[in-house]
Amino acid sequence: MWHYLPEIARAMLGGRLPGIRVWLDGEDLGACGEVIIGNLPLRAGVLRLTPEARPDDGLLDAAIFRGRRRRDVIRYGLT
Repeated sequence: MWHYLPEIARAMLGGRLPGIRVWLDGEDLGACGEVIIGNLPLRAGVLRLTPEARPDDGLLDAAIFRGRRRRDVIRYGLT
């Protein structure tokens, strides 16, 4: 989990994250700050980003972070 810290620090110091245009299941979700796709409920063994994900259901789950400002990154990190 500690290897995420440099990227988090970079996002915090850089102001706004670049926008990522997201289309999910044919729906345009607009610009988002970050998207994580997975089929496991935990990332790095401790980060619960896609809690409904199951490795045997044949689906990929998406965690979409809409905020792109420093306070949004902090809020996501604390939840």
